[in-house]
Amino acid sequence: MELNSQLKEKNPTDLLSLEQIDSAWPLLDVLPFPVTVIDINYMVVRANQEAVHEYSHIDQPCYKMSHGYDSPCNENGETCPKLDAQTLKTTISHLHIHQTNSGPQKFKVMAMPMDNGGAMEMHIPLDDVTSLDGVTGLTNRAEGEQGARRLVALMQRLGTPYSVIMLDLDYFKKINDQHGHHVGDIVLRRTAEVMAESIRASDILVRWGGEEFLMILSGAQSEHAAKFTKTLLDAIRHIRIELRDETLSVSASAGIRAVSSEELSHTNFDSALKHADLMLYAAKNAGRDQFMSYESMS
Repeated sequence: MELNSQLKEKNPTDLLSLEQIDSAWPLLDVLPFPVTVIDINYMVVRANQEAVHEYSHIDQPCYKMSHGYDSPCNENGETCPKLDAQTLKTTISHLHIHQTNSGPQKFKVMAMPMDNGGAMEMHIPLDDVTSLDGVTGLTNRAEGEQGARRLVALMQRLGTPYSVIMLDLDYFKKINDQHGHHVGDIVLRRTAEVMAESIRASDILVRWGGEEFLMILSGAQSEHAAKFTKTLLDAIRHIRIELRDETLSVSASAGIRAVSSEELSHTNFDSALKHADLMLYAAKNAGRDQFMSYESMS
Protein backbone atom coordinates (compact mmCIF):
# COMPACT_ATOMS: atom_id res chain seq x y z
CA MET A 1 0.00 0.00 0.00
CA GLU A 2 2.81 2.40 0.88
CA LEU A 3 4.53 1.66 -2.43
CA ASN A 4 1.37 2.34 -4.42
CA SER A 5 0.78 5.61 -2.59
CA GLN A 6 4.33 6.69 -3.42
CA LEU A 7 3.85 5.80 -7.06
CA LYS A 8 0.58 7.66 -7.30
CA GLU A 9 1.78 10.86 -5.66
CA LYS A 10 0.25 13.66 -7.66
CA ASN A 11 2.23 16.33 -9.41
CA PRO A 12 0.49 19.62 -8.54
CA THR A 13 -1.02 21.25 -11.61
CA ASP A 14 -2.97 24.48 -12.05
CA LEU A 15 -6.68 24.32 -12.71
CA LEU A 16 -7.61 24.89 -16.33
CA SER A 17 -8.90 28.31 -17.30
CA LEU A 18 -11.31 29.21 -20.08
CA GLU A 19 -8.49 31.15 -21.71
CA GLN A 20 -6.32 28.03 -21.87
CA ILE A 21 -9.17 26.02 -23.37
CA ASP A 22 -9.86 28.78 -25.91
CA SER A 23 -6.22 28.68 -26.95
CA ALA A 24 -6.25 24.90 -27.30
CA TRP A 25 -9.69 24.64 -28.94
CA PRO A 26 -8.47 24.46 -32.56
CA LEU A 27 -6.77 21.19 -31.56
CA LEU A 28 -9.48 19.96 -29.19
CA ASP A 29 -12.20 20.58 -31.76
CA VAL A 30 -10.77 18.05 -34.23
CA LEU A 31 -9.77 15.28 -31.82
CA PRO A 32 -11.23 11.90 -32.88
CA PHE A 33 -13.21 11.50 -29.64
CA PRO A 34 -15.75 13.67 -27.79
CA VAL A 35 -14.51 16.63 -25.76
CA THR A 36 -16.91 18.74 -23.70
CA VAL A 37 -16.59 21.75 -21.41
CA ILE A 38 -18.94 21.65 -18.41
CA ASP A 39 -19.76 24.57 -16.13
CA ILE A 40 -20.24 24.53 -12.37
CA ASN A 41 -23.93 23.64 -12.83
CA TYR A 42 -23.15 20.60 -15.03
CA MET A 43 -24.27 22.36 -18.23
CA VAL A 44 -22.37 21.49 -21.40
CA VAL A 45 -21.21 24.88 -22.64
CA ARG A 46 -18.85 23.71 -25.37
CA ALA A 47 -18.44 20.56 -27.43
CA ASN A 48 -16.05 19.53 -30.16
CA GLN A 49 -17.09 18.14 -33.53
CA GLU A 50 -16.98 14.50 -32.42
CA ALA A 51 -19.16 15.23 -29.37
CA VAL A 52 -21.74 16.91 -31.59
CA HIS A 53 -21.64 13.83 -33.83
CA GLU A 54 -21.92 11.30 -30.98
CA TYR A 55 -24.60 12.93 -28.82
CA SER A 56 -28.07 14.00 -29.90
CA HIS A 57 -28.41 17.16 -27.82
CA ILE A 58 -25.42 19.09 -26.53
CA ASP A 59 -27.01 22.14 -24.89
CA GLN A 60 -28.14 20.38 -21.71
CA PRO A 61 -26.59 19.01 -18.49
CA CYS A 62 -23.80 16.50 -19.06
CA TYR A 63 -25.65 13.74 -17.21
CA LYS A 64 -28.67 14.24 -19.46
CA MET A 65 -26.55 14.31 -22.60
CA SER A 66 -24.58 11.14 -21.88
CA HIS A 67 -26.97 9.04 -19.77
CA GLY A 68 -30.44 10.52 -20.08
CA TYR A 69 -30.51 11.14 -16.31
CA ASP A 70 -32.49 13.95 -14.73
CA SER A 71 -29.89 14.49 -11.99
CA PRO A 72 -26.09 14.17 -11.66
CA CYS A 73 -24.48 10.75 -12.08
CA ASN A 74 -23.58 10.42 -8.40
CA GLU A 75 -27.28 10.62 -7.57
CA ASN A 76 -27.94 7.72 -9.92
CA GLY A 77 -25.47 5.22 -8.50
CA GLU A 78 -22.57 6.21 -10.78
CA THR A 79 -19.34 8.12 -10.36
CA CYS A 80 -19.36 11.76 -11.47
CA PRO A 81 -16.15 12.73 -13.30
CA LYS A 82 -16.76 16.48 -13.07
CA LEU A 83 -17.56 16.37 -9.34
CA ASP A 84 -14.62 14.11 -8.48
CA ALA A 85 -12.17 16.21 -10.51
CA GLN A 86 -13.29 19.35 -8.68
CA THR A 87 -13.25 17.65 -5.28
CA LEU A 88 -9.74 16.25 -5.73
CA LYS A 89 -8.46 19.21 -7.78
CA THR A 90 -6.71 16.87 -10.18
CA THR A 91 -7.40 15.02 -13.42
CA ILE A 92 -9.37 11.83 -12.83
CA SER A 93 -10.86 9.14 -15.05
CA HIS A 94 -13.90 6.89 -14.72
CA LEU A 95 -15.35 4.18 -16.94
CA HIS A 96 -18.85 5.05 -18.13
CA ILE A 97 -21.30 3.64 -20.64
CA HIS A 98 -22.87 6.52 -22.56
CA GLN A 99 -25.94 6.57 -24.75
CA THR A 100 -24.67 7.79 -28.12
CA ASN A 101 -26.27 8.16 -31.52
CA SER A 102 -24.74 4.81 -32.51
CA GLY A 103 -25.96 3.06 -29.35
CA PRO A 104 -24.43 2.36 -25.91
CA GLN A 105 -20.68 2.88 -25.90
CA LYS A 106 -18.04 2.38 -23.22
CA PHE A 107 -15.74 5.34 -22.57
CA LYS A 108 -12.89 6.27 -20.30
CA VAL A 109 -14.08 9.71 -19.22
CA MET A 110 -11.08 11.88 -18.31
CA ALA A 111 -12.10 15.04 -16.43
CA MET A 112 -9.73 17.99 -15.90
CA PRO A 113 -10.88 20.51 -13.26
CA MET A 114 -11.31 24.18 -14.18
CA ASP A 115 -10.84 27.28 -12.07
CA ASN A 116 -14.53 28.23 -12.46
CA GLY A 117 -15.83 25.08 -10.77
CA GLY A 118 -16.42 23.25 -14.02
CA ALA A 119 -14.39 20.67 -15.91
CA MET A 120 -13.21 19.72 -19.36
CA GLU A 121 -14.00 16.11 -20.21
CA MET A 122 -12.50 13.82 -22.82
CA HIS A 123 -14.55 10.72 -23.69
CA ILE A 124 -12.10 8.11 -24.96
CA PRO A 125 -13.72 5.00 -26.52
CA LEU A 126 -12.64 1.66 -25.05
CA ASP A 127 -14.23 -0.83 -27.42
CA ASP A 128 -11.44 -1.01 -30.01
CA VAL A 129 -9.32 -4.01 -29.00
CA THR A 130 -7.10 -3.50 -32.05
CA SER A 131 -5.49 -0.58 -30.21
CA LEU A 132 -4.23 -2.85 -27.42
CA ASP A 133 -1.04 -4.86 -27.17
CA GLY A 134 -1.88 -8.55 -27.04
CA VAL A 135 0.65 -9.48 -24.33
CA THR A 136 0.43 -6.63 -21.81
CA GLY A 137 -3.00 -5.15 -22.51
CA LEU A 138 -1.41 -1.72 -22.77
CA THR A 139 -1.97 0.61 -25.69
CA ASN A 140 0.07 -0.58 -28.66
CA ARG A 141 2.63 1.54 -30.48
CA ALA A 142 0.49 2.50 -33.47
CA GLU A 143 -2.34 3.84 -31.32
CA GLY A 144 -0.06 5.03 -28.53
CA GLU A 145 2.08 7.19 -30.76
CA GLN A 146 -1.00 9.00 -32.04
CA GLY A 147 -2.20 9.53 -28.47
CA ALA A 148 1.22 10.76 -27.37
CA ARG A 149 1.40 13.25 -30.21
CA ARG A 150 -2.10 14.53 -29.39
CA LEU A 151 -1.23 14.91 -25.71
CA VAL A 152 2.01 16.75 -26.45
CA ALA A 153 0.20 19.06 -28.88
CA LEU A 154 -2.39 19.74 -26.17
CA MET A 155 0.33 20.48 -23.59
CA GLN A 156 1.89 22.93 -26.04
CA ARG A 157 -1.45 24.66 -26.57
CA LEU A 158 -2.11 24.87 -22.84
CA GLY A 159 1.43 26.00 -22.06
CA THR A 160 1.89 23.02 -19.74
CA PRO A 161 5.22 21.22 -19.21
CA TYR A 162 5.48 17.48 -19.71
CA SER A 163 8.03 14.68 -19.49
CA VAL A 164 8.82 11.83 -21.86
CA ILE A 165 10.17 8.64 -20.29
CA MET A 166 11.54 5.66 -22.20
CA LEU A 167 11.94 2.49 -20.13
CA ASP A 168 13.59 -0.78 -21.12
CA LEU A 169 13.77 -4.06 -19.18
CA ASP A 170 17.32 -5.14 -18.42
CA TYR A 171 18.66 -8.41 -19.87
CA PHE A 172 15.26 -9.33 -21.28
CA LYS A 173 16.75 -11.36 -24.14
CA LYS A 174 18.57 -13.45 -21.55
CA ILE A 175 15.27 -14.15 -19.79
CA ASN A 176 13.70 -15.33 -23.04
CA ASP A 177 16.72 -17.43 -23.98
CA GLN A 178 17.05 -19.12 -20.58
CA HIS A 179 13.41 -19.52 -19.57
CA GLY A 180 11.39 -19.29 -22.77
CA HIS A 181 9.12 -16.66 -24.27
CA HIS A 182 6.20 -17.67 -22.04
CA VAL A 183 8.20 -16.53 -19.00
CA GLY A 184 9.22 -13.40 -20.88
CA ASP A 185 5.54 -12.66 -21.47
CA ILE A 186 4.86 -13.02 -17.74
CA VAL A 187 7.65 -10.54 -17.00
CA LEU A 188 6.19 -8.09 -19.51
CA ARG A 189 2.70 -8.39 -18.04
CA ARG A 190 3.87 -7.97 -14.44
CA THR A 191 5.96 -4.95 -15.39
CA ALA A 192 3.04 -3.44 -17.30
CA GLU A 193 0.80 -3.90 -14.26
CA VAL A 194 3.26 -2.05 -12.02
CA MET A 195 3.60 0.75 -14.55
CA ALA A 196 -0.15 1.04 -15.10
CA GLU A 197 -0.66 1.40 -11.34
CA SER A 198 1.86 4.23 -11.22
CA ILE A 199 0.49 6.63 -13.81
CA ARG A 200 -2.34 9.13 -13.54
CA ALA A 201 -5.41 9.50 -15.72
CA SER A 202 -3.77 12.38 -17.57
CA ASP A 203 -0.64 10.37 -18.47
CA ILE A 204 0.07 7.99 -21.34
CA LEU A 205 1.62 4.51 -21.14
CA VAL A 206 2.48 2.56 -24.29
CA ARG A 207 4.21 -0.71 -25.04
CA TRP A 208 6.61 0.77 -27.55
CA GLY A 209 8.03 -2.53 -28.77
CA GLY A 210 9.79 -5.61 -27.42
CA GLU A 211 10.73 -4.84 -23.82
CA GLU A 212 10.51 -1.07 -24.28
CA PHE A 213 7.80 1.21 -22.88
CA LEU A 214 6.94 4.88 -23.42
CA MET A 215 5.36 7.18 -20.84
CA ILE A 216 4.22 10.78 -21.19
CA LEU A 217 3.66 12.56 -17.87
CA SER A 218 1.49 15.63 -18.35
CA GLY A 219 2.35 18.63 -16.21
CA ALA A 220 5.51 16.94 -14.94
CA GLN A 221 8.66 18.99 -14.68
CA SER A 222 12.13 17.47 -14.33
CA GLU A 223 12.13 17.08 -10.54
CA HIS A 224 8.79 15.26 -10.48
CA ALA A 225 9.74 13.08 -13.47
CA ALA A 226 12.97 12.02 -11.76
CA LYS A 227 11.18 11.23 -8.49
CA PHE A 228 8.48 9.31 -10.35
CA THR A 229 11.02 7.28 -12.32
CA LYS A 230 13.11 6.44 -9.26
CA THR A 231 10.02 5.15 -7.45
CA LEU A 232 8.91 3.20 -10.51
CA LEU A 233 12.29 1.49 -10.91
CA ASP A 234 12.19 0.59 -7.21
CA ALA A 235 8.75 -0.98 -7.73
CA ILE A 236 9.98 -2.98 -10.72
CA ARG A 237 12.86 -4.31 -8.59
CA HIS A 238 10.24 -5.74 -6.21
CA ILE A 239 8.73 -7.91 -8.95
CA ARG A 240 9.28 -11.62 -8.32
CA ILE A 241 8.40 -14.37 -10.79
CA GLU A 242 8.20 -17.77 -9.11
CA LEU A 243 9.56 -20.49 -11.40
CA ARG A 244 9.92 -24.19 -10.69
CA ASP A 245 13.58 -24.05 -9.66
CA GLU A 246 14.20 -20.38 -8.94
CA THR A 247 12.71 -16.97 -8.29
CA LEU A 248 13.23 -14.49 -11.09
CA SER A 249 13.76 -10.80 -10.31
CA VAL A 250 13.47 -7.90 -12.72
CA SER A 251 15.13 -4.54 -13.23
CA ALA A 252 14.84 -1.76 -15.79
CA SER A 253 16.65 1.28 -17.14
CA ALA A 254 15.05 4.55 -18.16
CA GLY A 255 15.73 7.84 -19.89
CA ILE A 256 13.91 11.11 -19.19
CA ARG A 257 13.36 14.23 -21.24
CA ALA A 258 11.46 16.87 -19.28
CA VAL A 259 10.15 19.69 -21.46
CA SER A 260 9.69 22.92 -19.51
CA SER A 261 7.13 25.61 -20.29
CA GLU A 262 9.90 27.71 -21.82
CA GLU A 263 10.87 24.90 -24.21
CA LEU A 264 7.39 24.10 -25.51
CA SER A 265 7.64 26.36 -28.55
CA HIS A 266 10.84 24.80 -29.89
CA THR A 267 10.75 21.19 -28.63
CA ASN A 268 8.38 18.81 -30.41
CA PHE A 269 7.44 15.23 -29.62
CA ASP A 270 10.04 13.72 -31.95
CA SER A 271 12.96 15.62 -30.45
CA ALA A 272 11.81 14.94 -26.88
CA LEU A 273 11.46 11.23 -27.71
CA LYS A 274 14.93 11.17 -29.27
CA HIS A 275 16.45 12.79 -26.19
CA ALA A 276 14.68 10.34 -23.85
CA ASP A 277 15.90 7.44 -25.98
CA LEU A 278 19.48 8.73 -25.84
CA MET A 279 19.24 8.95 -22.06
CA LEU A 280 17.87 5.41 -21.89
CA TYR A 281 20.88 4.04 -23.71
CA ALA A 282 23.21 6.16 -21.59
CA ALA A 283 21.65 4.54 -18.50
CA LYS A 284 22.11 1.08 -19.98
CA ASN A 285 25.71 1.80 -20.95
CA ALA A 286 26.38 3.06 -17.42
CA GLY A 287 25.45 -0.33 -15.96
CA ARG A 288 21.64 -0.60 -16.21
CA ASP A 289 19.11 -0.60 -13.35
CA GLN A 290 19.09 3.21 -13.22
CA PHE A 291 17.79 6.27 -15.04
CA MET A 292 19.36 9.31 -16.61
CA SER A 293 17.76 12.62 -17.52
CA TYR A 294 18.53 14.93 -20.40
CA GLU A 295 18.50 17.95 -18.11
CA SER A 296 21.23 16.56 -15.84
CA MET A 297 23.44 15.74 -18.83
CA SER A 298 23.04 18.99 -20.76
